[in-house]
Amino acid sequence: KQLCDSLNIPVITLPNQGGIIVSNPGSISVGYFAKDFENTFNAELTERILSALRDKGLKVYFDGNDILVDNLYKIASSGTRRLGDLLFCTFHISYEVDLELIRQICTKPMVKTPKGFKDYGFTQEDVLNIFLEHVKNYGDEIEITETPSEET
Repeated sequence: KQLCDSLNIPVITLPNQGGIIVSNPGSISVGYFAKDFENTFNAELTERILSALRDKGLKVYFDGNDILVDNLYKIASSGTRRLGDLLFCTFHISYEVDLELIRQICTKPMVKTPKGFKDYGFTQEDVLNIFLEHVKNYGDEIEITETPSEET
């Protein structure tokens, strides 16, 4: 936390298990609450991402929380935690990864090496479209809100 503060890197701590440790600019990170304990949003988004990666000829795996390329490089992750009568769910899609910065600020041992979709020939628009096409499937079930910036 002190190093992040000195580098002017914002830190957000979420009460969640699983998911991403560091989010770089250009990545997509989503947090939402679900009333339904049979929530399928993350599972279906995972399948959509796996399909897009396989279409590029990549060997991809899902290990329960993380999407891995070549069973080594973490490119996306999800997490779910029960909070009373709700599920708090997160999903993170990495676009571009600053591995050296992550190594500097991360105190946990790195078990999986993070990479981004950019490393595999995707544009930011490609990544955003994967996510937005998935959200469209849910229609009125999802209310999208933005996190207010410090300026608002």
